Amino acid sequence: MYKFKKGDSDYHDSLNANFDETMKNTGNETIAGIKNFKDGLLFNGQQVQAGLFKRAVTDSDRADPTNIAKVNGTFTRIGNLVHVAFNFTCDVWASGIETRWVLKVPDGYKRDSSDPEYIALATSRNANQPADARAFINKSNIIEVKSGNGSSYVSGTWITNDPFPK
Repeated sequence: MYKFKKGDSDYHDSLNANFDETMKNTGNETIAGIKNFKDGLLFNGQQVQAGLFKRAVTDSDRADPTNIAKVNGTFTRIGNLVHVAFNFTCDVWASGIETRWVLKVPDGYKRDSSDPEYIALATSRNANQPADARAFINKSNIIEVKSGNGSSYVSGTWITNDPFPK
C-alpha cells in the first residue's frame, strides 16, 4: 500500500488506487481471500459459529466393552453443535434389560450440563428391537440405548460448551 505524504500532487489518485486494499468501518463490501481470526469472531456482539472437527467413534469409546461390539461412526462438531452418527452390535440383549450404556462422549464433544437430564437421540429399528427402543445422552455424557440383539443405529445432535477438541 502507498504511504501518503503531505504535498503529494497525486494524493487523490493514489488514495483511490489503493482504496481496495483497506477494509472500511461501514458500508457493504466483499473481502477476498482467507482471513484467519485466531482470537474469535463476533457478529453484533454474538460469537459466530466456527470450527469443524470430526472424530471417529471407536471401540475405545465403548462404555460397556463386554457387551457392545463393532462400534463405528463419527462425532462431528461445528461451532457449539455436536452431531453423532454411529452403529454398534450387541448379541446379548437379554429380555427385560432396559438401557445399556453404549458410548462415552469424548472431551470437546460433551453436552451442555445445563440442559435437561436426558437428551433424546434417534435410533432405527432392527428386526429384534422392541417397540419401546430408545436412545439418549445422559447428564454424565454416556449414550444409553435400549435395543435388541443385532445391529443398532443411533444419531442425534446437542449443544456443547466444551473447549474445542485438539
